[in-house]
Amino acid sequence: GEWSYQKLSQLPPEPITLTPSHLENIIKRGRLVAAVHQDFWPFSSLDSNNQRVGFDLDLLHEFARRWLGDPNAVEFIPDEPAAHIARLASGEVDLIAAALVEQREWAEQIDFS
Repeated sequence: GEWSYQKLSQLPPEPITLTPSHLENIIKRGRLVAAVHQDFWPFSSLDSNNQRVGFDLDLLHEFARRWLGDPNAVEFIPDEPAAHIARLASGEVDLIAAALVEQREWAEQIDFS
C-alpha cells in the first residue's frame, strides 16, 4: 500500500498493547500473525527461492516457538509502515515486527519496544 499520514487519522486514540488476553487469543488460534516489511534487508526480504527471510522473521519464529511450541506457527503479512499500524489497530495482525522509526504520530497510537 501507499504510505500516507491520512491513514493514521483512522486509528484509535489509545495506544495498542499486547495484553494477556491478546496472547491467549494467539494461543487459541494456534498461530501468530505479524506485520513485516515488504522488502527491507536484512530485516525482511525475499531470498533467491522466494522465501521470506530476515532478522525480524527470525524473531517471530522464536516467539512462535516459545508461545506456541512451533517455530513455524507464524503468518507474515508484508506491507508498508503506515499499513502495519492500521492492521494492528484493526486486529488483523497480532504485532508488528518491523524496523520502524519511532514517530510522535505513531507513538500516540502504538507502544514501541
